[in-house]
This record gives sequence, structure tokens and C-alpha cells, in this order.
Amino acid sequence: MRAHHASFRPIHIIVALALLACGIAGCTSAVRDLNAEIPIPLEMKQSTPEEAVRSYLEWLTYSYRNMDSEIATPTMTPDLAQRVAYYITMNAANGKALNQRLDSLEFVDVQIADTVATVKTRESWTFNYLVIETGVFDEPVVQQYEVTYTVLLIDGVWRVQAADATKIDTSDG
Repeated sequence: MRAHHASFRPIHIIVALALLACGIAGCTSAVRDLNAEIPIPLEMKQSTPEEAVRSYLEWLTYSYRNMDSEIATPTMTPDLAQRVAYYITMNAANGKALNQRLDSLEFVDVQIADTVATVKTRESWTFNYLVIETGVFDEPVVQQYEVTYTVLLIDGVWRVQAADATKIDTSDG
């Protein structure tokens, strides 16, 4: 696993100032409680396609919350890493950061052909956005997805190349 050292970017300073302002306004505990629900990943396991998908999801979640795409880069291909970096940058430009939690992950099917794997999952997520200027989170949303991941074996390590998600309609109507 690549060691990650803290690097401060202008957006980190903006988030820190927003959180500080939120503390002065008395909403720090709510922000801390929401963030406490998402554990910091302990390691990257990528010896199987399933491990690679799980690591990708854990590190991507951590990456979104910290607004730093480089954190999750070892779990994905360079093309996907560029898309993740763009998404984080776009959110920051709009004054927000994604906060998400994976509530359930079910591996439905795994097909491996040499160095390419297709992994199908069912996932349940809770997510919301942090408004950077105020340090306040908007209301959380719970959503289920069926996802097909393309995972490549590169230099002996499985990495996610693509994720094709379809929202599962959970309405009663």
C-alpha cells in the first residue's frame, strides 16, 4: 500500500475554516457525529476482484469526504482516477463535498477471464453533501443500486476500471 501523507490544498483550508465557523455557531457536534459514522479504511486489499471493489468503495468514500482524489488512486485505473478527481473538483467548485456511507454490499456475481473481472453487486448507500461555506450537511438520502464493476489485474493487483450503477426503484407504487 502506498503511504499517504497529508498535503494541504486551498480547498482543505476552506473546509477547515467552514468547520471552524460551524464550531463557533454551535453545529460542530452534528458534523462530527455524521463523519464518525464513516470509518477510516485500515488497508487496501486487492488480491481478488471482490476485495478490490470493497477497497475501492471504502477508499473512495474516504476520498470524497476529504476532498482528495489521490487517497483512493491505488484502488483504480488512471482513467477512473481522473473522473473521480473531476467529480471532487466539480463539487468543490459548487461549494460542497460528498459525504457517503455504504450500508450494505452484496456480491451477486463474479466472472473472471484472465486479467479482467466483472463484479456485480447490490449496494445500499446513505449520502448527503457538506455545504463548505456553512459547514452544515444537507439531509441524508438512502438509495439502493445494482452495480457492475469492471476490474483489471494490473501488475498483480486488482483495480477498478469502471462502475456502471443502476438505481433500484424502492417506491411502493
